[in-house]
Amino acid sequence: MLLKAGYLHPSNKSLCPLILVYINQGNTIKALEAFELICEKYKYAHAFTVLTKSIVLAEDASLLQRFIDVAIKVHKLT
Repeated sequence: MLLKAGYLHPSNKSLCPLILVYINQGNTIKALEAFELICEKYKYAHAFTVLTKSIVLAEDASLLQRFIDVAIKVHKLT
């Protein structure tokens, strides 16, 4: 809401907590969904290392593949 109103600009300080809140709750799937949304909307890959660690510790190959696909799109390595 604050981003939309122009009070905040997309940055690490304003977008990273949207992902970290789910990681701190132990909800890696929701964290990845928030990461995907932020990457699509703002073209930023915030909380990259923390999310990577969370996904690797979850030992879920499908989540890791989704994460890699989104990261590749953002960093334009396709």
